[in-house]
Order: sequence, then C-alpha cells, then structure tokens
Amino acid sequence: MSRIILSAAGGALLLVLAPTISQAQYDMSTCTGNYNYCLEQARRAGRSTGICETGYQECMRRGTTRDQSNPYNNRGVPVERR
Repeated sequence: MSRIILSAAGGALLLVLAPTISQAQYDMSTCTGNYNYCLEQARRAGRSTGICETGYQECMRRGTTRDQSNPYNNRGVPVERR
C-alpha cells in the first residue's frame, strides 16, 4: 500500500506516492522469503499460519514453491533452499 501525499508548493499541486513504513519487501526466490510473505498475508486475513509451516517444510524438501501471484497455478516454482 502507498500513502498519498499532497503538497502545494509555489501554487502548483504536487502528488507524491510514498510507500508506507509497514510495507516489507520479500525475496520470493527463497523458501524463507515465501514463508515470511505467507505469514504476513495469513495474519492480515486472520487465518491460521499452519499452511505456511507446511509450505515451508515442503519448499525446503523439494526446492520449489507455489506461485504466490497465481493461487490457481499448482506447478512448482524453483527457489533457493534457504
């Protein structure tokens, strides 16, 4: 999410999109990055984090994870096991 900042400088209106402080960046090329992303999404939605635990363990075993941007894609995406 971004925060919109409006500023009137010299009679002109300036629109700035500033990222919020709570917005984190995750390294989606690693099992740990995918796990942390899953945890944040589950907590925001008020869901259990159990699926994240299972997904992390499977990722560390196989070196693949589900495509987080497309939940209907069941093919594994190769990632680093760290």
